[in-house]
Amino acid sequence: MVLNRDFLQNVPDLQMPAAAFKPYVVHGGIVHVSGQLPVRDGKPVWVGRVPGAVSVDQAREAAELCASTSWLG
Repeated sequence: MVLNRDFLQNVPDLQMPAAAFKPYVVHGGIVHVSGQLPVRDGKPVWVGRVPGAVSVDQAREAAELCASTSWLG
């Protein structure tokens, strides 16, 4: 996924994490995201295995949501 200004303008308001950890690390110009869940308004957006309960396209959207919510952490 390539991040651009349009994507970053849609980053939702975030709550501070309950634990002390870094939600992402930048290494070699690549962002590595960890410990993020596809949550919106405090509720999981997609739950299940891919493919199956969650489609590949939904999984892609979930990954984008996880990345967007980790930026301000």
